[in-house]
Amino acid sequence: ERALMDAYAAASPGVRAIVLDFADLEYMNSGGIGLLVTLLVRVQRAGQRLHANGLSEHYRQILALTRLDEAIEVYRWSRRLAGDARKKNAFLQFLYKGG
Repeated sequence: ERALMDAYAAASPGVRAIVLDFADLEYMNSGGIGLLVTLLVRVQRAGQRLHANGLSEHYRQILALTRLDEAIEVYRWSRRLAGDARKKNAFLQFLYKGG
């Protein structure tokens, strides 16, 4: 948790959107979902948006069941994300591999 929040705090000023890259995620427990909620609250308070990239179908379903997909835009294809990031030049990527 600390590493993700520290990275967010360091990179946050002036950033309009935060992109979490889950492409290498093997497992996330309820603590990881809680961390997403904490980050989402911080992002929304800062007037930013939170995006998720590379989620497996399993984790997309979990975000849907918890209704987090209503607040976190989920990208299905990393190519689309990369294209959007280049066009808008306003994205920051975190690689989250934690539990």
